Amino acid sequence: MRVKASSGFGAAGAASADEDAFAVLEQPWMAAVADGMGGRGAGDIASALAMDKVRQKAGVLERLVQATHGDRSSGARLAIGRTLERLFQEVHTDVADAARIGARPGMGTTLGVVVIAAGTAHVAHLGAVRAYLWRAGSLRPLTEDHTLGMIRVKQGLMTAEEYRRSPLRTRLFVALGGTNDLDVEVRSIDIANGDRILLCTDGVHGMLDDDTIASVLQRQGVNEAAEALVEAARAAGSQDDATAVVLEVAADRAADEVDQVSSGLAATALFRDVAATDRMLVAPYLDERPLRAAEVLFREGEPGDSFYVVASGRLKIVRGGTPLVEVGPGGSFGELTLARDVPRSATVYAVEDTLVYGLTRDRFREVVDRRPAVGTRLLLAALDGVGDRLREVSERLSQVEKLAVGEIKPGDHALRTAIVLAARGEWEPPTSR
Repeated sequence: MRVKASSGFGAAGAASADEDAFAVLEQPWMAAVADGMGGRGAGDIASALAMDKVRQKAGVLERLVQATHGDRSSGARLAIGRTLERLFQEVHTDVADAARIGARPGMGTTLGVVVIAAGTAHVAHLGAVRAYLWRAGSLRPLTEDHTLGMIRVKQGLMTAEEYRRSPLRTRLFVALGGTNDLDVEVRSIDIANGDRILLCTDGVHGMLDDDTIASVLQRQGVNEAAEALVEAARAAGSQDDATAVVLEVAADRAADEVDQVSSGLAATALFRDVAATDRMLVAPYLDERPLRAAEVLFREGEPGDSFYVVASGRLKIVRGGTPLVEVGPGGSFGELTLARDVPRSATVYAVEDTLVYGLTRDRFREVVDRRPAVGTRLLLAALDGVGDRLREVSERLSQVEKLAVGEIKPGDHALRTAIVLAARGEWEPPTSR
């Protein structure tokens, strides 16, 4: 994997302090952007402290990144995320100490960091530094602002367009160095050949809408893209420091292949009602499991502790030697294991080369503990899945009861058909008219 990078910076004015700061490192490939606050002698120091800590953590992150080349488990990905969380916590402490020692009230900084590791981008942020993914002409947000206005957007009290014009867009409810407790959000997303990742301060995204940012990235080569974004923000009237960093990735996988996997995950019952940015919060907790054709995922009777999602390929489910059903992209199974130990009721193997993602019970509980809002949506979706299966079982038992009391005659063609389909796992109860 190869990465190219460019950066751009524009100061608010000659008389003002440069409160933005950025860093681009090659071992590992990572970028960081900070937007300080508190004015000269405060905001500039806070953002500089953030960059110092980023450089200090580079060695640790490089070792963790190297480990992911042979390990696609959730443990390897979460190790990177937790190191980024510690980085933010240490910046928080350093800035708070500097503010106290230097009597600098209001001193603080926002921070965004992206680390490239084995085909995955890990994005951590706090405040209003934004990260975007530009892929095949489309711009996708990777972060959500930690502002009072964004809270109203998520509550449905403000539209995205109203947010762009609202003064609440700049009202942070959390910053590094403040009195607040930290809740650093770390997201991960698979990256494809030609992808660009943009980190920028509100001096850029506060002046340019998503269509304009996408247009600039479309027109400009990677070497010119960051400067072009800063110039566009200046031309639009930005009065704030404006900083942009662009990373372009040359990867093994094509965009349509990566999008197919992402779409497969999004189509599952577990993730269907979860926003894209929230799925990225869950992604580090998933274990990636590639299977070759005929390879067994698990066998009937084995203890189960994982819910599985098919991202690509096909799996066959077999019970007692009888094929039941095939599961393709977007299919999922194993919801009950997220609640308790349940022996596997069937054997599952790959019909062709297949990629599945597993969420273990322990990882699921971590999501619920650390991201309650997201975890609750996943839990409700899992319960819906269990409910659907219970309804199917109930309908099948109803058919057996009707046979027992003579409502359905032995030899009835409809009964034979229902039994065959039920044995295959393909029978569905008739809908009421």
